[in-house]
Amino acid sequence: MTPALILAAILSCRPALPMPEARAYAAIISQRADPDPLLIVALVDRETGWHPNAVSSDGAYLGLGQIAWRFRCARGKATVHRSTCAAERKRLLDGAYNLRAIYEIIEDWRRLCRKITGREVSESGWVTAYEGVRGQTCGLHRTPEGWEPAPLPRVTREILDRARSLRP
Repeated sequence: MTPALILAAILSCRPALPMPEARAYAAIISQRADPDPLLIVALVDRETGWHPNAVSSDGAYLGLGQIAWRFRCARGKATVHRSTCAAERKRLLDGAYNLRAIYEIIEDWRRLCRKITGREVSESGWVTAYEGVRGQTCGLHRTPEGWEPAPLPRVTREILDRARSLRP
């Protein structure tokens, strides 16, 4: 997908976003074909409406993708120095950094879903996992016969529908 189409989608979500910032985000998203670039645009639109300095009311989630900073600063480390977390919190409020971190988190969810279920996760599955929907594992639930698709949560359906609505 071209940067111009992604730029148009971002600006349709937040028309007042400064053009240099919107172009930078579109360039980052256009570098990857997977996952669907418009799904990333829709996810960020749902999370923050393309406001890079967004902070959740409890301060646990930061930036465009509302990323849990505690998990990011401790990633793969047994102990973490307070300054490491402070630096990660600051970086997550940088839109470009946060956008790249979204891709890392999606890959982490895909790996975890494969490990748990033994199968590739669908688009709706990793969106469900990213959104932290309780009672499901990667959009699936375990039955005696194995893993079966779970009902699509409202938030997942909204993000998928928004991505479809952004298509030219």
